[in-house]
Formats: sequence, C-alpha cells, structure tokens
Amino acid sequence: MKTQISNLTRHFSGNNLKARSARGVMVLGCGTVAERGLRFIRNMILARLLLAQELGLMALIIAATIIFEAFTEVGIKQSVIQNKNGAQAEYLNAAWWLQSARALGIYILAFLMSPLVCRFYFQSRSEVLTLYDLAELVLFLRLVFLVILFNGFISPRAHVLEKHFKFGRALIITQGSGILSALVTIGLALFMRNVWALVIGFVIEGFCRLLFSYIFAHSGRGSSFTLKVTERF
Repeated sequence: MKTQISNLTRHFSGNNLKARSARGVMVLGCGTVAERGLRFIRNMILARLLLAQELGLMALIIAATIIFEAFTEVGIKQSVIQNKNGAQAEYLNAAWWLQSARALGIYILAFLMSPLVCRFYFQSRSEVLTLYDLAELVLFLRLVFLVILFNGFISPRAHVLEKHFKFGRALIITQGSGILSALVTIGLALFMRNVWALVIGFVIEGFCRLLFSYIFAHSGRGSSFTLKVTERF
C-alpha cells in the first residue's frame, strides 16, 4: 500500500512534463466536476422557477451565438498553444489584434442580422411570441451577442497558461466564470422569474471570462501589428 502511494506521489511531484501533465489533469478534472455539478443544480432550480418555453428560448439564442462564432473560427487558441513562438509578446500582440478584429466584425454582422434571425427562429413559434414580442427578442439576441465581443477581447496569454501547464489559473478563468454566472443566474431567477435572468447570467459569464483573463494572465495586448507574424496563424 505504501509503495502504491509512493508511486502515485512520484507521478505528481517534480517539474518534468509527465508530472506537470498529471497535476494538470487532476486540477482540470476537479474543476470540471465542480462546475458541471453546480450547473446541474442551476438547471434543476431554473426548471422549477422558469417556464419550459423560456428555457427553450434561451437555448435557441445561445445556439445562434455559437453558429455565428463557429463559421468564422480561425484557431487563435490552438495556434498560441501549439506554436513554439506562441508565448512571445509579438506573437500574442498579433493574436490579440486578429481575434479582436474578428470578434468586432462578427458582432456588427450579428447585430445587424438580429431582426432576420428572430423572424427565422421565432415567427412561427406562438408559444414564444405569447411571452415576448419580436422587438424584445431582438434585444435579447443583441445582448447575448455581446459575448462574441467579450470572447474576442480575451487576453491571448490566457491560452499561454494552458501551453505552460498552469491549469490552476486557466481553470479560474474558464470554470470560475461559469460558477459565478451560475450563482448569479440562480439569484436573478428567484426574483425575476423570466428569461432576463438567463440573458444577464450568460452575459455576465462572458464578461467575467474576459476580466479574469487580464487578472490571472497578464495582458498580451500591444499596439503593434505585423503581417509577418500574422502569416504564422
């Protein structure tokens, strides 16, 4: 038994790649279980507080947001993690400018297309239109689309944390914002009892992820932008 414990301890100690990977997997596993557990509790509570139509409405709004981002994904995170120069300031500056410009362009397009998206999704859904009119639905969509901007302005150094196996701080940025959002959403739902609680909670999660990326990972933003570095992405 002591030998097994000693072998297990040896796997997690030290500063070699194997030990850092083992510690990272353990931290990520614990954080993911905690966040998903809280999200499950949140969903159970929301199912009791809100109408099924409102939960379905929010699911459609989030799906529209994911679609806009997915169609223009350029792989900034993967590039920073995999490229040998990914932690250099010049590389991170170029990454920040690229992802920020992409996010701004997507948000402007999504903002302008919000009325069309709402008509496509909701015009034939009488169960939703009995709760909210199209103008309110457009407002919900445009507010949730702010998360696209927040994701685009995240510090690229947040990805460097994963590159260097610093999963503790990376976990705070991702799962920490999710846990905080879940608590806020539950609190708002207790008082508001409508889809506004979900919208505000989702936007707060995106904003917290942005804020935490600059608190727990130093900003990779800079004023320089060179096409030479951009070609590496």
